[in-house]
Amino acid sequence: MEEKKTYFSKADSNGIISISPDVIAGIAADACLETQGVASMACGPLGAVRGIVIHIDDDKCNAETFIMVRNGFVIADVAKAVQRNIKVAIEAGCGIEVVRSDVYVAGIELKA
Repeated sequence: MEEKKTYFSKADSNGIISISPDVIAGIAADACLETQGVASMACGPLGAVRGIVIHIDDDKCNAETFIMVRNGFVIADVAKAVQRNIKVAIEAGCGIEVVRSDVYVAGIELKA
């Protein structure tokens, strides 16, 4: 059975704009991969898109991010930078307030 997705919708005098959670996840994943110290996205739970799960509630969203960190970087610093970059990217690109950004570090990439 197909899961029904909750779209983020904004209405104005010209009509309605609806944004899929998959689009928001793609924006978040791109912002995450641009963060120094992130080696790659990790596999998230079922339903994750590019290692990101987006939950939409009213006009706000929560993001869960699953990453691999590069060897030699401080994990806490990388995770904080990911949180900040995801928040900025989603709010600037979609106009959705990000109220929570959880980062799960799945491992450390040891390749040089």
